[in-house]
Amino acid sequence: MKTLEGGPPSSDLTYVLPEAESAISFALPLNKEYIRSFLAKKNWIDHTRDNIEVNRRSVILSNEVIEILQKKGFKAAQPPEPGNYISFRQKKGANEGDMEGDPQYRLEVPNWRMILPPHLSHKYIAVRSGVGSYGWSGCVGIKDIGANIILGTVVTNAKLKPTNPLPPEESFCDNCNICVASCVSGFLVRNEETSVVLGGEEFTHCARRSKLRCQLVCGGFSGLHSSGKWSTWSPGRFKIPEDDRKMVRTLVSAVTKYNKWPDSTQPEYISPFRGLRLTCAFCQLVCFGNKKETLENYKILKNSGCVVQDTNGDYLILPPDEAKGYFEKLPHEHKRLYQ
Repeated sequence: MKTLEGGPPSSDLTYVLPEAESAISFALPLNKEYIRSFLAKKNWIDHTRDNIEVNRRSVILSNEVIEILQKKGFKAAQPPEPGNYISFRQKKGANEGDMEGDPQYRLEVPNWRMILPPHLSHKYIAVRSGVGSYGWSGCVGIKDIGANIILGTVVTNAKLKPTNPLPPEESFCDNCNICVASCVSGFLVRNEETSVVLGGEEFTHCARRSKLRCQLVCGGFSGLHSSGKWSTWSPGRFKIPEDDRKMVRTLVSAVTKYNKWPDSTQPEYISPFRGLRLTCAFCQLVCFGNKKETLENYKILKNSGCVVQDTNGDYLILPPDEAKGYFEKLPHEHKRLYQ
């Protein structure tokens, strides 16, 4: 507990387990081959399945650790499993009462939908315990692996010996800023940093703007880069304002129109989990923990083309100029749903 003293509310272990004394952190890798195909827009389903499966394994592994601790007479718990809130937000016409499972966030916090405060930050536990370190993006990664990991945490009343944060020379990040360049929403700030203090240790990463930006793009409601040369896996083409104060209106408009998008029947785009459609997370996925490989990922991303959704719901991956031309020829009533 002392190693987390002075931290933000989401570093408080007792929110998950009132008797908490310690936390156990671990990381599981995502499949890089699937990620590269995802970045290239050659294959959506393989990374989506892998991401869901690795998150599922994280929950299972946490439950196994909890069972071991409980057999030894200790109490143990984990934060709510991931995926419930985003899959609910992507479900067209859904009300909050329809949400399956815990939404992962502290619902008692004012404006929680805007700031998304977690029960417990996996990142804080991971960086403080030395499982990984912060990259410039604020994603946590591991040397020679990068940010392509899924974190898990178990909280217990067992008094465990703490491990130390990683030294700077063990960081996976070389401040290349490719993560920032890969962010369509403008969420990450290139030349400004912020920090968090956990148990007297300071951890630094780039400053961030309104989380509504990430909800808009990582939520799948928009995806076209400001250059018009590439997109995420979302066909949305909404103009993202520079002013954070205008983000509420932009997001509400985008979600309202998204609810009228036609459903795709293409087998390769059918969601394997509650309608969840992963479209971005490029700030995380682009980083392979190796400057050469990360740069190659960025080149692949920039040349991956743009997504357009036809009137029948089919997703088309086209070069930027072709995508723009195809989109412009679509019926006005259909086009207005995406911009």
